[in-house]
Amino acid sequence: MRASILICILLLLAGQGIEETLGQEENDYWPSWRGPLATGEAPNADPPTEWDEATNVKWKIELEGLGHSTPVVWEQHLFLTTAIPFGDEFEPRFSGAPGAHDNLPVSQEHKFVGMAINRDNGEVLWSKTLHQATPHEGAHISASLASASPVTDGKHVYFWFGSYGLYCLDFEGK
Repeated sequence: MRASILICILLLLAGQGIEETLGQEENDYWPSWRGPLATGEAPNADPPTEWDEATNVKWKIELEGLGHSTPVVWEQHLFLTTAIPFGDEFEPRFSGAPGAHDNLPVSQEHKFVGMAINRDNGEVLWSKTLHQATPHEGAHISASLASASPVTDGKHVYFWFGSYGLYCLDFEGK
């Protein structure tokens, strides 16, 4: 309940900042999961109607870990999350918590990472471990421990990892 309220407040505050700063040019950015208008619409976009491994792909990089968040974009920054397992493996554990019926077992510690990538060429600008923990429950079978999308107000980027924390960084990763 507390986490849901915190997320709603964060999205409301981020939305207020976006409303105040968005001009026509800023509609080209994707500051949160649902885009510049919070509708899933990109008003100035002209996306390709077909693509594959070689067609309409500007760049492609391999990322460590697993993250299912929607990347957000502001100017030349593309922000995303990932959860990276590390260290010795241990006996897999399930949380047993309500709703955990289809969670995958966790058998390693994880680093919870926020990243900034150059949207023009795919260069990793920075990658910052924001938290390390032994997860207290498994990730949903179709998700990861880094499923929440970042949010930006054009000056800061906010990363939410559920019970593993909420983090605010500037565009330099500080």
